Amino acid sequence: MKKYNIILFWYMNDWGLYGRTYENIARGLAEHSDVNRVICMLPPNKTAESWRAFEHKKEGNKLFIITPNPRFINSTGGLYKARQWLNHKFSPLSAIKAYCRLLGFKKSNTILWVFPHHKIIDDLIVHIPHHRLITQIVDNVLNKNDISESTRALVTRQYEKLPRQADITITSSQLNFTFFKNSSNCYLVENGLDSAFISQPTHLPCSDTPSKPRLGYLGFISERTDLVLLKKLAVERPHYEIIIAGPDNDQLLASHGLLDLPNISAIDYVPYNQAPGFIQSLDVCLIPHIHSAFSQSMSPLKLFQYLASGRPIVTTEVAGTERWKNLIYIADDYDDFMLKIDSALTEDSKLSIQRIAAAKNETWPHRIEKLLSIIAKYDA
Repeated sequence: MKKYNIILFWYMNDWGLYGRTYENIARGLAEHSDVNRVICMLPPNKTAESWRAFEHKKEGNKLFIITPNPRFINSTGGLYKARQWLNHKFSPLSAIKAYCRLLGFKKSNTILWVFPHHKIIDDLIVHIPHHRLITQIVDNVLNKNDISESTRALVTRQYEKLPRQADITITSSQLNFTFFKNSSNCYLVENGLDSAFISQPTHLPCSDTPSKPRLGYLGFISERTDLVLLKKLAVERPHYEIIIAGPDNDQLLASHGLLDLPNISAIDYVPYNQAPGFIQSLDVCLIPHIHSAFSQSMSPLKLFQYLASGRPIVTTEVAGTERWKNLIYIADDYDDFMLKIDSALTEDSKLSIQRIAAAKNETWPHRIEKLLSIIAKYDA
């Protein structure tokens, strides 16, 4: 049986930090018997000065993570003119192409799998030999408000062009599937669960101690986060402790006055390997997302992580939550959000068992099997 070599490109340099979709897919593919090798390529490191054309590391026997440097060779040091000539003559991409050949990647056995948006994707399609092109859309960036005009122009162009070029387009939410389904060969495959998050059913921490119930949100603080809702919750439920854990690059918590409230605390970053323990420390898990086109285009990873903990989940009405309505609490409005938290703290413990059992069917190995079965249809 033919084995695949896969070059997967992601548009941000954040391998190992957040357990994003691309990282789980890369690891899952590398672990699969139908896959020979996986190269996960990240965007060029604009500030690096190195004698190498790219940095690389290896995970296990089949997964390679590479990051191109800005130049083929360091531009400083002796033999300046020779260095200049080499950088003019060769690019880091030419070195990566040779590296791929060395590992046995050739056109007949290579799949190029790209997550837009990034300008280097156009060069990869031209210069990296491949027999299949897969485009995967995780969140529809066009629905974000806080992107520059140049980024919007790039995203618009690649969203229009790549699905037409691709043999297969993968989307992770119903809204994205609807947006891209006019492209040929478009499929919906939701995000999955890292099995490290699967827990044993336990009592809520607040039921065993006299401490305040702990409500928590794990994720980036961004335009999708309903800070007005969180502030109202803190003010009207002062007997609840609220922990907001995740990068807040634009200092939104401070600018909205949340950090001034005594029952709100913020954690800038929870290392990925500590995230399951953090979730287990909560009494109620929150998804306080604003209902917008951007949030509707998402398939929240945290929903599956929360489910796997067994903890009660209270969420606003966003993409991916409706099919779990019998296991989670979906709020209609701000007041209902708070009432559902009150109810969640007194729920039947059987729900915890049911959530964990349901989550076990949503793991990344299940998603990888589905993705590979889609690819196999075109290689039959």
